[in-house]
Amino acid sequence: MELTSKDTDESGTLPQQLRSPRAKLVYLYLKSKGKATISEMSEALGMKKLALFSVLKNLQRDELIDHSEGLYTP
Repeated sequence: MELTSKDTDESGTLPQQLRSPRAKLVYLYLKSKGKATISEMSEALGMKKLALFSVLKNLQRDELIDHSEGLYTP
């Protein structure tokens, strides 16, 4: 996946809250897709759903993504 300016914050870098490689991967995936279910992310990223839930919880806590009606959005 190629990083573009739309995948970064205004300064051209990833948000500072993104420290783990998994968090960066999930964040960039959602930025590129616009929205996704946990199943879609699990299949596309090759991650177990349990691991994804942990990452998504942290991204939500940091207000980097939203979750509504089964869909996660950046």
